[in-house]
Amino acid sequence: MLAALSTEHKIGMLVVAGLFIAFALASSFLFPRYWPQFPGSRGLTAFVVGSVALFVAMLLAVELFAVEEEEAEAGNEPAAVEETQTTEPETTTSDEETTTTSETTTSETTTTTPTITETATQTVAVSGTEFAFKLTPGDVHPGAVVFRLSNDGQIPHDLTVEGPGVDDAKTPVIDPGQNADLDVELQKGDYELYCSVPGHREGGMELDLKVS
Repeated sequence: MLAALSTEHKIGMLVVAGLFIAFALASSFLFPRYWPQFPGSRGLTAFVVGSVALFVAMLLAVELFAVEEEEAEAGNEPAAVEETQTTEPETTTSDEETTTTSETTTSETTTTTPTITETATQTVAVSGTEFAFKLTPGDVHPGAVVFRLSNDGQIPHDLTVEGPGVDDAKTPVIDPGQNADLDVELQKGDYELYCSVPGHREGGMELDLKVS
């Protein structure tokens, strides 16, 4: 950096540096020789202030002279004219024909409807009077059957069914004018229908039913 400074700046830097070096050497070797207690309690403040002042002066000299020299060199440099040639790239736009082929695949789904082997529930109307049962319809087929009892008599009645797969299935005892349903699963065979109210079956309130 010293080689780049002017003569005046070099002299300034050397003066400040010389003062700093002389103060340091004197404080280290000369003053303790003649003043063993240097700097002592009285001279400590002056020694610290002097050291700081010289250090700050050294920093300022370096900063000031170096900056002035850089500014001077920057002012003497000829302005460089930079010719910037901007080349705009040529963009060639080509039309691309995109053919989108949509292939529709039709999947044929075959739904097989299972064969219903079970017959629909058969409803049989049963009219109960004193002392007989009447079925409508009279033909009953195997499968789920609902016996719909209607008490068309003057006293309470019920309906009891016994036969293959059915054991003592009955409706509650209902009063005249009321209805009650009895759901049973019938098989092929002979069934007995009767009223379980004491004395009614013996009075003739029974019926044989053949399911086929």
